[in-house]
Amino acid sequence: MITFKREIPKTIFFIHFDSGKDLSLITYLAIKSAIEANQDCEVILYTDNKSLPGDWGRAITKIHNLKVMDIPSFDKIRNVEYAKLSFAHKADILRLQILYATGGIYLDTDVISNRPFFGLIDDLLGSQASSIMNSTVILGKEEVYGKFVGYANAVMIASAESTFLNRWLDGFDKDKSLWKGLRSEGYDKFYTELSVKYSKFLGFLYPEEIIEVSRGYFYYPNYTPEELNHFFLEDYDGSFDRCYAFHLWGNASSYDYLKDLTKESIKSSNSNFASIVKRYLD
Repeated sequence: MITFKREIPKTIFFIHFDSGKDLSLITYLAIKSAIEANQDCEVILYTDNKSLPGDWGRAITKIHNLKVMDIPSFDKIRNVEYAKLSFAHKADILRLQILYATGGIYLDTDVISNRPFFGLIDDLLGSQASSIMNSTVILGKEEVYGKFVGYANAVMIASAESTFLNRWLDGFDKDKSLWKGLRSEGYDKFYTELSVKYSKFLGFLYPEEIIEVSRGYFYYPNYTPEELNHFFLEDYDGSFDRCYAFHLWGNASSYDYLKDLTKESIKSSNSNFASIVKRYLD
């Protein structure tokens, strides 16, 4: 019998769209940490600009064992006109399409790796041996003040042709969706409808098709001020050591913590965040 672990390729991939801005230190740390924390995995950066502008872009091109590849070209994905989508929604549907086709591990470019992901898969094989064979994707819970928001898509682990990912992709197609297809046109009231909320809906319908892990695996801290302050400002206390990855919520929630970040400020800080990522700076 084939185990779940063997069905997952040891491949991690990121997606970067050229927005006209230089690549950031956070993107560098995301990629460098993925390689160093998962030394048995191939790491790929899909991008529409392989020149990777800026000082940190150039530093990324020098990272050993990183493969930089062109973003796959699509006219449509699941009956959605890909070219007309915002960058955010292109990334939402593209990550699912690539992960469905190849399997492996997808990470956002603001996700810092901390422990080997295949160690997590080994742990899950041990603790969920009775259900693991029916599961095709590992997803982490996004929770805020104890409320389950959905299964976030910043970290996803799956085998190729995952049934759950196929259902999730169908959610974008208005003719196949169990809701109304992709309605968002950018940062509007439907913005997270398919990236987070639809996966929660599918999880209730098909719980046998996923392995759910608590937010402490990928999404601690969350984006509340209390947890962001603890992570970015308070002195190292070991609270985050057992997390496999950290999503830095690179949006308005964490902007004030990241906007002035430099290599020097990280090295001089004793915060939980700085103490964890220093090892990834040369």
